[in-house]
Amino acid sequence: GEREPIATSASAPDAASASPIAGARVLVADDNADMRDYVTRLLRDRGCLVETVADGEAALDAVHRDRPELILSDVMMPRLDGFQLIARLRADQRTRGIPVILLSARAGEESRVQGMEAGADDYLVKPFSARELVARVEGRIQIDRGRRESDTVRERLLAAVEVERARLQELLRQAPAAIAVLRGPDHRYVSANSEYERLFGAHEFVGRTVKEVFPELEAQGAIAMLDRVYSTGVPFIANAERFVLDTDLDGVATEGYYTFVFQPITDAGGQVEGIFVHAVDVTEQLRARREAEAAKEAAETANRAKSEFLAAMSHELRTPLNAIGGYAQLLDLGIHGPLSAEQHNALGRIQRSQQHLLSLINDVLNFAKLEAGRVEYHITDVDLSRVLATVAPMVEPQLGEKQLAYDVRIPAGLHVRADAERLQQIVLNLLSNAIKFTNPGGTIDVSAERLPGDPSTIALRVRDTGIGIPQDKQESIFDPFVQAHRNLTRSTEGTGLGLAISRDLARAMRGELAVFSEVGRGATFTLTLPAG
Repeated sequence: GEREPIATSASAPDAASASPIAGARVLVADDNADMRDYVTRLLRDRGCLVETVADGEAALDAVHRDRPELILSDVMMPRLDGFQLIARLRADQRTRGIPVILLSARAGEESRVQGMEAGADDYLVKPFSARELVARVEGRIQIDRGRRESDTVRERLLAAVEVERARLQELLRQAPAAIAVLRGPDHRYVSANSEYERLFGAHEFVGRTVKEVFPELEAQGAIAMLDRVYSTGVPFIANAERFVLDTDLDGVATEGYYTFVFQPITDAGGQVEGIFVHAVDVTEQLRARREAEAAKEAAETANRAKSEFLAAMSHELRTPLNAIGGYAQLLDLGIHGPLSAEQHNALGRIQRSQQHLLSLINDVLNFAKLEAGRVEYHITDVDLSRVLATVAPMVEPQLGEKQLAYDVRIPAGLHVRADAERLQQIVLNLLSNAIKFTNPGGTIDVSAERLPGDPSTIALRVRDTGIGIPQDKQESIFDPFVQAHRNLTRSTEGTGLGLAISRDLARAMRGELAVFSEVGRGATFTLTLPAG
């Protein structure tokens, strides 16, 4: 049939632009020209874009040329009737979704059923009113638009779900943990990521059950664990569980320890449909931990042996040294008769060497006790003046020998929280160091005060006018066995432990020991402790 021109919405009345079907493309197929004109006029008044044809074959050509939103077709037409037209439309994937309303002069329920069975979306009996036609057309177009919008949304959602599924699958594949998904009561693998394959061997997982892949697991209780999770819906968590598996695919099972989680997967109704498996191989960590525990036990055994050795050495070394010192003093007092000046000097050297060696031994033993954590502290309020008064007689001989000026300025009643014996040891170490590194005729000052910015802290300072300490050595001198000056004679060198012991003791009593010095201008050691 002939093709009539398509009206645009601009040529329609203003009411057409407000119509819910304005702009809809409609194809009218009818061999009756009057009917085509009548339907066209009604639909164009509502803003539709109408194309008309006179038979079914022409309708198919028009559909393939320019797809309409709706087809109005007469039943009885030459070349291809309405039923045949619908059959051809529904057989083609490209056109099967186009809605069709059949127009027929055949009334009755049987004709309507026949039309609907043929695939029509609606059936309108001629003659029909304009209102009925427009209502059917509007309803069908709106339904189809809604369906297409719904399909579009659905396709977008499905695409988004697919993208998300692919992203999740990729995340699982690249996850650093071994992950697998099981489905069904027989625990069939749906997926297993690369880490899972690396951990448990490059088996063919997907499509096979856990029992098929690892038959040895049944006797080890793993299948029963999975059954329990699937039947109860309760997750199962195991920490460092021992399993013997053939992970190398060589038929030889090897022992391993695994921490894993069996997490049930439920459907929309809450029914368990699978299990999410997360596994970590902790074999090496467990082995390392056991080795560390064994090493710790060995170290503790060695420490106990060292402590026993030190206790024995304390007795074996100190006893003869004390005897040497005692006999030297008796000889110096003349118990075997008068001594010459040379003999007095020789006995003095013996006594000094004995005291020096005893001091070295005491340092080593004290440091060993500190390292072993065997030093006990009895924290009380300690009067600083009394500590200095107790230490003074111990250093007076060395001060006199080097003719050093010694000045102590400590306010009366200034107390610190400390262990009196350990504090005395620190002060003696600091004074001995100051004497050792101060040239004859120099000065040693001792002072104490509350810190101006922190009255809860007392600072005790020992300042000397000695050779000083280089800037790059001022922190390392507190390390064990480190000495700032290697050019001193062996007679004045110590173990390098005095300052290390002193700082450790200070810190154990919630204090600190620090130094400030300039080469050639002496050094100031500052001991801070909580105020008493």
